Amino acid sequence: MNLKPSRSAIKTGFNMASMTDVIFLLLLFFLLTSSYITPNSLLVHLPHSKYAKKQTHEINVTITKNLEFFIEKEKIAVQDLFTKIQAKIKKDIENTIALHMDRDIAVQNMVDVAEVATKLQAKIVIITTTKKF
Repeated sequence: MNLKPSRSAIKTGFNMASMTDVIFLLLLFFLLTSSYITPNSLLVHLPHSKYAKKQTHEINVTITKNLEFFIEKEKIAVQDLFTKIQAKIKKDIENTIALHMDRDIAVQNMVDVAEVATKLQAKIVIITTTKKF
């Protein structure tokens, strides 16, 4: 009686090497594509609101904690705020200014931007984040 396994026997095991390659490729894909979702690359701590919505706006104005003013990632002086926004305003279109401001700055800085928006007959929207409970 011959109890040695024959060389022509079929192996019924499952090789996981190809499955792990696919999983690592998917993980790499999702990690790389998730980094492209940042809408505003300037770091400001936005004020909280219960009903925050992500919207697209025509002109983005950012005020940092150090009271630096930016229009579309371009640093400007406070005195040039009116002329720079006026250059970005398009005629015959309802313009909106999205204000990204740090939650720790004084309200007067927000009022300064609101005055410019009023003079240019544009709407102003204060961008917030959802409040964490």
